[in-house]
Amino acid sequence: MANVRNLTIRNGGVIHFTLSGSTAFEPRRTYAFNETVRIMARSSIMMHNPRANSNFYTLKARVLLVEGGALVSARSINILAENLTVDDGGVINVSNGGFLPYKGRGSVATSTAKRCGAGHGGAGGRGDCGGFQTCRLRRGSPYGNVYFPMEYGSGGDGPNAGVGGGILNIKLLDTLQVTIVMFDKRIRIQRSFRKSNLKDLI
Repeated sequence: MANVRNLTIRNGGVIHFTLSGSTAFEPRRTYAFNETVRIMARSSIMMHNPRANSNFYTLKARVLLVEGGALVSARSINILAENLTVDDGGVINVSNGGFLPYKGRGSVATSTAKRCGAGHGGAGGRGDCGGFQTCRLRRGSPYGNVYFPMEYGSGGDGPNAGVGGGILNIKLLDTLQVTIVMFDKRIRIQRSFRKSNLKDLI
């Protein structure tokens, strides 16, 4: 893919990014667009890589619009943009991108605090104490950097346990706007954050 300034994906369209791909002369896994990337309803960008993989994708654009019903899916992704808008119903998803059960620095296989939650960037939750009101069980040990959490989530306890979370790193030069609809209260909340010439880790 080369010489694309504006990209619009619509009518259920899907673009698949692969580990060996890129745009123009960018490094592998880097997809850069000079102007606007607009993902419309029922359309998506899918980025494929193994769980807990060291190869991150990078998506660059001046303006990135994830409209309602649109999806950006990856297991690890860097988003670099001036402005990012995620409308209500739009999704940037890195779920289940981390370690499998029993794997990762916060898993029970690497911790003496059995049944306690993993603690990426801070102490994890305290596990079940068998009904006792007074619990002396240690909380899950912290691991990683609390100010720059850039490690994959650890897997849960057991072969049927959950997979750890992926990594989403967003760096913006100007504005982040996220619209959230709380269906149970029928309230629309819109938040817009503006930072001048500042890169943020979210």
